[in-house]
Order: sequence, then structure tokens, then C-alpha cells
Amino acid sequence: YNMLKRCMDFAAAVCLLPFCAVAGVFIYGMIKLIDKEEPLFTQKRTGLLGKTITLYKFRTIKSKGQESDKEQITRTGKYWRRFRLDEIPQIINVLKGDISLVGPRPIWTSEFEFLNQHIPNHAVRSVVKPGITGWAQLNFKAPITYVNFRHKTPEAFEPNAFDGAFTRFSYDVWYIQNRSFLLDLEIIIKTGIRMFIKDSHVA
Repeated sequence: YNMLKRCMDFAAAVCLLPFCAVAGVFIYGMIKLIDKEEPLFTQKRTGLLGKTITLYKFRTIKSKGQESDKEQITRTGKYWRRFRLDEIPQIINVLKGDISLVGPRPIWTSEFEFLNQHIPNHAVRSVVKPGITGWAQLNFKAPITYVNFRHKTPEAFEPNAFDGAFTRFSYDVWYIQNRSFLLDLEIIIKTGIRMFIKDSHVA
């Protein structure tokens, strides 16, 4: 299935490329004109088997505080995030083979290493290629970013500090155990529908 999935990802990415190019040029210009920010930026994320990959995104937060919980959304950023349009540049990652259309979302490399220390078997989520969308994204609102937790001592953690990360991990594990063509297709279709449903609908 891995080989078949790669072929399907590549074919789908090629078909989506014209739309992504047109939408990407428009978004690029809007960010440059209105937000006065550099439209494209990269992030180091964890890919297949723990490999570090460079993820491309459109900027939706101000240049400072990329890894902060206190992110400041740009003027146009709320619209790109609302319809998941900030993820468009990741079509390049799909073509390169860094990520798939469907899979566990790749998280910060530093966050991945940190959570491996606090959630048993957390590294298991990297045994399959990460994706632009996934089962966890459909069923669970994204937890906080755990990057800044690295600077806390174990005694400073609240009792339920890792509940969000653990819940996301449980959805990712379920996907890994049950992944198939039909499940991937279901996730893609529901993601398309979710683009027009507010995040409040996610538990």
C-alpha cells in the first residue's frame, strides 16, 4: 500500500498543481500587499521514521514568535487558516515525497523529541509518512504547541498537561492501525467538507 499510496499522492498533486499555482499567486500577493510580510516560510518538522523535513507554508502569523503559544495572526492569516489555504505550498512537499496527502500531521522536530520523553511509544506516529490532513485533524481540535514546555521542570507540569498531545496521538495510532485506500479517501472528502465548517465543530 505504501507504493500505491505514493503513486496516488504524486498523481493527485500533479492534478492539483494548476489550482494551487493560481491560488498560491493570489495569496502570495495578498500577504505581501496587506500583511507586509514575507509570504512563504519554512518549518522543520518530523517526517517518516523521525527524519527531519522542511515544510512549506504561507505565513499566517507575524514573523516573531513562530514557536510561541502567543502567536499573533496577520490580517489575512485568519482567512487562509479558516479555509486551510495556508497549507497550499505543501503540495511541493507531496511532490518531493516528504509527506502524503493523508497521514499524521508532522509536528515540530523539537516538540516531537520532547513528547517522546513524556508519552510512551510516541515515536510510533512516525512509522508512516505524515500528511497534509489526517484522522486526528478531523476528530480533534489541535492541541497547544508543546515546544515551550521544554524549558519547564517536571515539577512545573500541570497534572493534565499532556492530555491534548495524548489524545492526538491516540487518533494517529488508530489511523496507522486501520489505514487503507477507503479510509484515506474518506479523510480527503471530509477534509474538503470541513473547510467550510468552523473548528468549533471539532470535539
